Amino acid sequence: MSTQQVGIVTKQFESQLAHYTSEKRGARDSRIVSYLADAFDTDASLRAAGTVRICEFGGADGLLLATIRDRVAGKVDLVNAELVEAFAQRQAHASIRFVPTSILDPAFPAAAFDVVIARHVLHHLVADTFDGTRANQARAFAELARITRPGGLVLLEEHVNPSALSCRLLYQASRVATLIGLRVPAFEVTPYTVVAFLTPAQLAGMAAKASGGALQIARQELLPVPMPIQWRLTLLRRNSGNLFLACRIAALR
Repeated sequence: MSTQQVGIVTKQFESQLAHYTSEKRGARDSRIVSYLADAFDTDASLRAAGTVRICEFGGADGLLLATIRDRVAGKVDLVNAELVEAFAQRQAHASIRFVPTSILDPAFPAAAFDVVIARHVLHHLVADTFDGTRANQARAFAELARITRPGGLVLLEEHVNPSALSCRLLYQASRVATLIGLRVPAFEVTPYTVVAFLTPAQLAGMAAKASGGALQIARQELLPVPMPIQWRLTLLRRNSGNLFLACRIAALR
C-alpha cells in the first residue's frame, strides 16, 4: 500500500474508533475463538512449547485476543499487530502487546508465532488498481505464512461475496466515492472507505497459491451474516457472508 492508501485506511478506522472498540461488533462470537479453544484441547503440538504465541493483525482494541485469553486452556502471549496507532491506548486487556505494523510488511521474523489471525483485514488492503489490490492481498498471505512456525495455525475470517463481478464493482464504486468525498451513512459509505472483497473460491485459492503451498486448509466454513435491509435490496451484497479458514503451515517449506 502507498502512503496515500495507508492514510485513507487509517482515517477510516480513526473516524470509527467508537465502533471498533464496542463489544457489540461480534469479536466475542467469532468462529476463530471457538476453533482455537477446541485446538488447545485436542492439539498437543500447539501447546508443546508451553506458552502459545498468538498474533492478530488489525485487532483494533484487542477484544478478540482478550476473548481468546479467557476461553483457551493454556498460557498465551498475545500480540496485536495494528496499523492504526490510535488503538494503542484502548487495548481490552493489559497483557496484550500492541505493535504498530502492517500485514504487508510485518515487523516480525520468520516463524515468530504459533498462531496468526487476520479477521476482516484483507478487503482493506487496497491499491490504486484492482489488480494491485489483489497483489496486496496475495502478499498478505505470503507474510502470514512466513511469520507462522511450521505446524502452526493461520486463522482467517473474511467478508466474501459469491459474485466476482460484484467484488470488482464494489471496489470501483467505493474508490469513486472516496475520490469525490461521498458520504452515505445508510450504506456505510464514507470518504475513507475503499473495499475489495473476494469470492470464497478466490480467497481459498489465493491462500494456497500465494503461500507457495505452505498454507494447507484444514477447515473452511461459510458463515451467514445478517445484512441490513438496505444492503439486502442490492445485488452487490445480498448474498454476502463470512468465510472462516483454518490453515496449517506445512512442516517443510
